[in-house]
Amino acid sequence: MNNTSLASKLTNGRIAAAIFAVVSALFCIEGASYPYMTSIGPGAGFFPVWVGGLGAVLGLLLLVFPSQPEATEDLAEEVGKPARPTNAAMMIAVTVGCLLAAAALLPSLGFLLVTSLLTTALLWLYERRPAVALVGGIFSGPAIYYLFSLLQVRLPTGVFGI
Repeated sequence: MNNTSLASKLTNGRIAAAIFAVVSALFCIEGASYPYMTSIGPGAGFFPVWVGGLGAVLGLLLLVFPSQPEATEDLAEEVGKPARPTNAAMMIAVTVGCLLAAAALLPSLGFLLVTSLLTTALLWLYERRPAVALVGGIFSGPAIYYLFSLLQVRLPTGVFGI
C-alpha cells in the first residue's frame, strides 16, 4: 500500500498548475459575462472564454500529470553552460509581482507599452538573455495589439496614446 501524504504530492509545479487553472477558470467566467457573438462575428467574450477554458483544462492536466523534474546539471554539461539554480517559489512570486504591476500600470501606460514591458521582464527572468528579452518585448506587444485590433477589441491607450 502506497501511503503518500498530500503534502508530498504538492510540488511547486502542481501548486502553479492549480493557480493557473483557477485563474484561467475565472478568466473564462468573466469572459462569459460579455457578448459571445455579435451580428458581425465573434464578440468581446469569445476570446476570453476560449483562452480561459483552454487554460483551465491545461492547468488541470498539469495538476494531474505533472512534468518530470529537469536534470539541470546534466543538461548544463551537455549544452556547455553552467547550471543556474532556480528557486521556484521566488520565480513564481516575481512572476505574480510582474503581473500585478502590469495590471496596476495598464490604465496609465496603456496596453501596448505594458504588454511589451511585461514580456521583456518575464523573458529576462526566465531566459536570462537580455537580447532575447528585448526582441521578444519589442515584437510581442505590437503583435498582440494588432491581433486584438483585428477583433475590434478596445484596449487601454494610457497617457501616451499608445
